[in-house]
Amino acid sequence: MKSDLKFYPLTGSQQSIIIIEQFNPGNSFVLLSAAVKIKSNLNYRLLSAAINSVLAQNDIFQCRISNQFNQPKQYFEQYSEEEFEFKDFSYSGGERDYLDWADVFSKQAFPLYDSKLYQFVLLKFNDSLGGFFFKCHHLIADAWSYVLTVSKIIKTYNSLCVENLVDPVKQPEIQLYQEHILKEQNYLLSERFAKDREYWQKALAQAPDSLIYDNGNRNGLNAKREQLFMPAQLYDKIKEFCREHQVTPFILFSSLLAIFYWKTKEKSTVVLGATVLNRSSVKDKNTMGAFFNDLPFIIKLTPGKEFKDFLHDLSANWMEVLRHSNYPYIHLLKDYREIHKTKGKMFDVLLTFITAAYDPQVDNSQIEIERHFANQEVNSLCIAIDNIENQGTYNISYDYADGLLTKEDVRLLHNSILNLLESVLNNPHQQIQSLCLLPSHEKQRILYDFNRRELEYQPEQNLVPMFWRQVDNTPDRTALIFGDKVMTYKELDQKSNQLARALLKKGIKKEDIIGLMVERSLEMVIGILGILKAGAAYLPIDPDFPRDRVNYML
Repeated sequence: MKSDLKFYPLTGSQQSIIIIEQFNPGNSFVLLSAAVKIKSNLNYRLLSAAINSVLAQNDIFQCRISNQFNQPKQYFEQYSEEEFEFKDFSYSGGERDYLDWADVFSKQAFPLYDSKLYQFVLLKFNDSLGGFFFKCHHLIADAWSYVLTVSKIIKTYNSLCVENLVDPVKQPEIQLYQEHILKEQNYLLSERFAKDREYWQKALAQAPDSLIYDNGNRNGLNAKREQLFMPAQLYDKIKEFCREHQVTPFILFSSLLAIFYWKTKEKSTVVLGATVLNRSSVKDKNTMGAFFNDLPFIIKLTPGKEFKDFLHDLSANWMEVLRHSNYPYIHLLKDYREIHKTKGKMFDVLLTFITAAYDPQVDNSQIEIERHFANQEVNSLCIAIDNIENQGTYNISYDYADGLLTKEDVRLLHNSILNLLESVLNNPHQQIQSLCLLPSHEKQRILYDFNRRELEYQPEQNLVPMFWRQVDNTPDRTALIFGDKVMTYKELDQKSNQLARALLKKGIKKEDIIGLMVERSLEMVIGILGILKAGAAYLPIDPDFPRDRVNYML
């Protein structure tokens, strides 16, 4: 009986999500969706058991929202074993049907009250490729717990494969998230809460003009995504630079964003939203649920300061922010509006840096995570940086408000950040005011080459940027025809990106030489582009060559 249930208040994280849900009912922004594709002949009985085992041992999946006198509360049901829907796309045309289904399914809203807030669907693409689709509401999961859930399912499935056992409820349900709720309630009544409030009221007073893009004319949450990659050769440089200067990559990227907006928006004080995990203990890091908190990161720039000193100051400021990071976003927003007599936002650019990563293998088989974008975003711009797939480089997703920004704006931002990054990695002693958003060769071209009267030979542009430009201009136009097979520029771009990521996972480095032994085919062109995108060079090898000649070439 529902009357016998214990009701809990929503946490600060959950309250920030429920507000979005209430003002935008049925929106897809509050959904997290991804397909986990496993290159293996899966045992779906064991996979179902693995998912049930994870559901049984984590109370957040039994969380339900109830409307108690127009006040949302949460309660927790008892776990009961589930049977999961099975989708078989292992037929001709199944891949296209899957993409259509996934696009619709990933955006379908959950009933908010008294209903499960997650869904698993088992997937089959062929005898050697399958997996599952996992969708959940942001009320019960943040990015960290989403990765944690998938990783625990993979680990459990691996164990079941070894033992060939199916017993999903061996371990009792652990009430970890319910403990977190009570811990937060104690914090809200504590002296620490009062001290945090005092700190934030002083900090918020220093950020009156905090919005970068939002002009108040935006309607709805419609957004687009531009997903770009950090060049692989920069990844190790960033790690080494951060070790040397004792800062985190998050601080490095925050500093570059602030410099970009100082130079392009003339803001000497830049306010970025920053998502913190708020998982301070090992126990918290292993607890699934919504822990996140979005905080304003107030960054003041002094043009004459050396970049390395600016970086160290920023790191110290961020450590101070983290000491007061338990103060909930909903209280921050209320305080900000009271201080500045406004109904607006604290920030409209959000930076998230996710350090969690998936287990790359299932039963000695490779996995691929296919994340689905909901085409909605609350902020004008959300920049998410991660290395979730353990590729040895950073994925950067730019989710931008449709109508406020364009793809060209995002590309300009991305390229400017990369240019600033390369510049400071090479010379961190430069003053902030001397840093340039343009690459050195572009600066040379504008300042000097355009002023020359003599004509000079211009070297031909690299193939990959030329190809990307064509993809942008004509994504759905035919790029390749071979026999009765046809491929568009967009499809060629996607498939060559998959190959490039696979090569990077294998440890391919810039200027490595990759042998390409393949007959004339669509795959040959995919191979060439994929190798070039990974930064390597390809060595064409005719399959008809004698083995001795092939060995000599290799």
